Amino acid sequence: MIKYCGRAVAFIQYMPVKSIKHGIKVFCVCCAISGIMLAFEVYCGNKDKKTDGTAVNVCDRLVNEAELTGPRGRTLYTDNYYTSVKLAKHLFEKYRWTMVGTIFPTDKKTREDHDIPFLKLSNGVRNRLERGWFREACVKLSADRTPYYLQCTTWKDKKQVSFLSNNKVRRSDGMTVQRRVRGKRTRDTIAAPHAKADYVANYNAVDRNDRDSADYSTTIRTNRYYLRIFCWGLWTG
Repeated sequence: MIKYCGRAVAFIQYMPVKSIKHGIKVFCVCCAISGIMLAFEVYCGNKDKKTDGTAVNVCDRLVNEAELTGPRGRTLYTDNYYTSVKLAKHLFEKYRWTMVGTIFPTDKKTREDHDIPFLKLSNGVRNRLERGWFREACVKLSADRTPYYLQCTTWKDKKQVSFLSNNKVRRSDGMTVQRRVRGKRTRDTIAAPHAKADYVANYNAVDRNDRDSADYSTTIRTNRYYLRIFCWGLWTG
């Protein structure tokens, strides 16, 4: 999010969960190792007919803009907004890429063909489950006679967390994490899926890029909103 509260543009977004609540929304792809931004795209609202704002098309445009389509074997780490079965299939079939990401489980009333096999747990069921409970499901797919596996995992930490991955697909027996418990000085050891460790090790490239650029201000008193995007690009690049 680029901070901006003016009236010069109609695609200002309000996102209360972000640290910058009012501003210009930007999609970007960053290197998981260095955190350097490789490509970005300004979100111009759902009325923009020139670009398709679906997650699959946004990722496809960012990958092509960053000129990453040549080498195979890359892995894309995404959050809930982008992750879907359709995106995982698209990346492997078109670029031979794998994907790891968190995904929102759906309830019974809104399920579609490309939904993950696990449902959203009700509050009563979730509260009765022990912390560290998880379930995994795997399906074998094929792209141009090249087989690959797509794995979905749902796990209870403090709340239900679901992962979708076709990178390093395997069983998660014996994997654990340390978690703090209220009222205890020591941490408890709970079971965890393998997808969680893979995701946590590489997911925060965009967050690190935001933190590195947070020390620089893009606040400019001007009606030319694009100057803020220009300054933001200088700090994040």
